[in-house]
Amino acid sequence: MIELGKGTEENGLANILFELLRQNIARRPEKINDLQKLNTTVSLSANDIDVSVFLKFADGKLMIEDKTSADPEIEIDADSETILELSKIRIIMGFPYYLDETGREIIKRLFAGRLKIRGLFAHPIKLTRLTRIMSVV
Repeated sequence: MIELGKGTEENGLANILFELLRQNIARRPEKINDLQKLNTTVSLSANDIDVSVFLKFADGKLMIEDKTSADPEIEIDADSETILELSKIRIIMGFPYYLDETGREIIKRLFAGRLKIRGLFAHPIKLTRLTRIMSVV
């Protein structure tokens, strides 16, 4: 269901995401529904440590790769701390909740330019499903 692509052994971000997502789905099996419905490509770049990963969601599976191999539909660019903070966004009634401390901090970083999300308005449903899959809370 979730696989690491070749060449990801040295990519710490890829390995962290692999474990985080695998554990999320094991702990909360309802996340499988979002994984099965998600058909998109996502680039995550941690600009402070110059590391990126490419997520390819297709046919109910996720492949985590070391390098972006195509033009992703969603691109997330931030420092590594912010990328990990994204997994702490609470989900309430199926939607990301931005009114608590974590959510407000994410919005602050977005408006300050420390978090950039290309595809935010073009693919809101895909981004919501991605957030639900990644959320650990």
